[in-house]
Amino acid sequence: MLNLGHRVILEPEIVPGFAYADLVIGRTLVDVECYAKPALYLNSWLDQLLGYVLIDWGNSLGLNQLALYIAWHATLLTEPLDRLLRTAATGKPPELDTLREQFHRDIRDELDEAMLRRNRARSTRRQW
Repeated sequence: MLNLGHRVILEPEIVPGFAYADLVIGRTLVDVECYAKPALYLNSWLDQLLGYVLIDWGNSLGLNQLALYIAWHATLLTEPLDRLLRTAATGKPPELDTLREQFHRDIRDELDEAMLRRNRARSTRRQW
């Protein structure tokens, strides 16, 4: 992980009250997992990482790579984000900004509900 970069952000809050990742090192989003048989979970972990990338609307984290650290095996798997997008596309790969806009539209209801829950929790804590 030392080769990923100097900037380290632990548990970045990508969308307040909705999405928290494990960590960012340099420009790499890293998900830390600890399973003896990681092959069973790789697709869901990749979906989670891509979801974090897509929910970073303004590209505030400046990500260009995704990584899984499989702690049980002390293994770091990395892949450039642009290569993942090219591989996932059946034709011309879509632009990341376009994917982010579509994802935002698709999860708008969940985002609104998360914001309502967060605001309710705040107002409840402020009461004496």
